[in-house]
Amino acid sequence: MNLLKIYKEEILIWSGLIIVFGLTRLVSLTILPVFVDEAIYVRWSQVLWNDPANRFIPLTDGKQPLFMWLAAPLTQIFTDPLFASRLISVIAGFFGMAGMFLIGRELADKRFGFFASLLYVLTPFIIFYDRLAVPDGLLSSFGVWALYLSILLVRRLRLDVALILGAIIGFATLTKTPGFFYLALLPTSLLLFKFKEKNSKYKFAKLICLWALVFVISFGMYNLLRLSPLFYLISQRQPDFVFSFGEVLQHPFDPFIGRLIEIFFWLGQYLTWPIFIMSITGFFLFAKSRVRLALYILAWSLLPLLAEAQIAKGFTPRYFIFTVPPLILTAGYFLVRIFDANLRSFKLVIFALLIPAVIFDLFLILDPQKAAIPPKERSGYLEEWSSGYGIAEIADYLKTLPVNQPVLVGTEGSFGTLPDGLMIYLTENQNITVVGMGQPAAIHKLPQTLIDNAKDKPVFLVVNKSRINNPDDSRLELVASYPKAMNQEGLRDSLLFFKVKSIEENNTSKP
Repeated sequence: MNLLKIYKEEILIWSGLIIVFGLTRLVSLTILPVFVDEAIYVRWSQVLWNDPANRFIPLTDGKQPLFMWLAAPLTQIFTDPLFASRLISVIAGFFGMAGMFLIGRELADKRFGFFASLLYVLTPFIIFYDRLAVPDGLLSSFGVWALYLSILLVRRLRLDVALILGAIIGFATLTKTPGFFYLALLPTSLLLFKFKEKNSKYKFAKLICLWALVFVISFGMYNLLRLSPLFYLISQRQPDFVFSFGEVLQHPFDPFIGRLIEIFFWLGQYLTWPIFIMSITGFFLFAKSRVRLALYILAWSLLPLLAEAQIAKGFTPRYFIFTVPPLILTAGYFLVRIFDANLRSFKLVIFALLIPAVIFDLFLILDPQKAAIPPKERSGYLEEWSSGYGIAEIADYLKTLPVNQPVLVGTEGSFGTLPDGLMIYLTENQNITVVGMGQPAAIHKLPQTLIDNAKDKPVFLVVNKSRINNPDDSRLELVASYPKAMNQEGLRDSLLFFKVKSIEENNTSKP
């Protein structure tokens, strides 16, 4: 009972954080439909679980497999594979929240930790990727813990901290290639090292040795991927994702400068402008009293952000979400200073500043089409061919067909939202075969394979309205149409679900 009284405040705070976290992450977790990358990752998770020979199947596309390894067993536990895979991101987000509290407490006190955690829970940018089956949220969570442990390492110089930090960064490199940024950032912790302290030379030598151990552990874990003969594909695919050093030298400011402008507005939109402004202000407030610590936190955000803007060929907010937690830390420090200055003002400030974030969060959870998602991302998740509106509904329809009769479903494309997005829901239905017909086949001409098979079995075609040349083909009977979100031009694409008529059915239906 005495312990309960002592820790009553902490228990109440953490209970509140956990409840808000659960509500913002788990409520309507599948309201956003599956999109292209999720479809691929979930499908890989199912395949590698059922076939030991495919444990490293993500390497075929140059992707690290840790997220899929973690999601695989959950796809066998939950009936909805999308929910199961997104749950990995939710769990990762929870550990990220806990890590933010520990960083704040280590840098100042429990109040800083609480405000940092609260902002982590409520920031729309974090919520959005904590609710998607992509590895970016997992990478971000590992980054939070790498930052925390790197601070502990330089302050405590402990072997156990180095061992855990090496493992955390190792897991990060097994999640996505940007995990190597955490290794590259380790030397910046010299900003926290006390060179004028007694025995500083000995402590510095010890720190170098502990860093070496971190490098050995993390690289050792990453090199587990060499167990697969497909390991070489990671480096082979790199030119598809990043500019080479020579290419960067040829155009050092293009598209770099344009991306800096994009980053500024994306952060304002995704963090919400009040939180973004709090972050900038909080950094300067922090720097006034503890400049080296403020610069260290900034380095963990700014350096990888600038590197991504310089070398990445494809660039969207998703690629730099792992740089956002340090910005949330400085925003948390801003709240601490307001709290210390005037409690009454603090209540008004936090209410006013967090209202935009809460509104954004509610739309993300209850009606994503109304959420203020940046246009470049909104198009992919909600509007275009990559958005999977209607796929789950089509799968439910197909499951109602007699199980003793073979069914063939042709889709546009050969991987991604279609056919993978449909296949993830039908793995238990052995009578249903889903085949990607390729984009040209879906657009220009009804595939002959579907026409021939329609003679003796139910045959269907799934294709986006914007990608089919002749949706009024007499051989196609529209079963259902599933509209996507409206784009900025006021246009709306749809996923079309057709039944392919046999020659006899088609002739009978003609006048």
